[in-house]
Amino acid sequence: GKAGFITIPNRICVALSRAKHGLYVIGNFTMITNTSNLWNIICNDVRNRGKLGESLTLQCPNHPNSPVIQAKCGNDFNNCPYGG
Repeated sequence: GKAGFITIPNRICVALSRAKHGLYVIGNFTMITNTSNLWNIICNDVRNRGKLGESLTLQCPNHPNSPVIQAKCGNDFNNCPYGG
């Protein structure tokens, strides 16, 4: 597969520099790291820091009694009706 514009170094720089509180990258990291040496370096760093996960934790901050959802696919977002 082709990763497209996200493998262009200045686009990677923009994505990383605009993140103020964190950056979530959702996609196929195997394909991205095989396509871009810069993404390979970034992914290895994230993995070494223990910050690479298989899911996104969601819970509505306005509804603290709502369930905590581990979203792994698009349909999982339906289980978090108040947002996350």
